[in-house]
Amino acid sequence: QDFYGVNTYSVNFLSLIFFIVYSPMLWVTSWLLDRRGLRFALVVGTALTVVGSWIRVLGWWPAAFPVVYFGQFMNAIGQPCIYNAPPKMAVHWFPESQRTIATAVGYAAAGIGNGVGFVLPPGVATQASEVPLM
Repeated sequence: QDFYGVNTYSVNFLSLIFFIVYSPMLWVTSWLLDRRGLRFALVVGTALTVVGSWIRVLGWWPAAFPVVYFGQFMNAIGQPCIYNAPPKMAVHWFPESQRTIATAVGYAAAGIGNGVGFVLPPGVATQASEVPLM
C-alpha cells in the first residue's frame, strides 16, 4: 500500500481477482481437462502462472501497480487449471481405493502452498522500501 501509493481497497482487490475469475474459468478448465486432457490443462495453467508472475515482477516500481494487476489477472486465469487437476489426476493414476486420499493430498498441498505464500513475504519485506527485494 505504501510502496505503490494506493488505497487498501486496491491492495485487497489483488486477492479478490482470484475469486472473480475462478467462477467463469472453472467451466473453461473443466472443458480443457475433459477434452484436451490433464497434461494440456496443467501446461496451460502453469504457463499462465509463470507468465503472470513474470508480469508481476515487471511491476517492481511504484507507478506500475496496473502491471501488477494484469499479472495477478493472468495468475488467476491459470489457477483453476491447476486447482481442478487433483480429481482428474486421482482418476487416472490411482486405484479406486486410493482416489479419495490422492485427491485430498492434492488439495492439501495447494492449500499448504498458499499458506506458505502468505507467511513468507512479510518476513522478506518488512518495510515498503524492501518490496523490490521480493
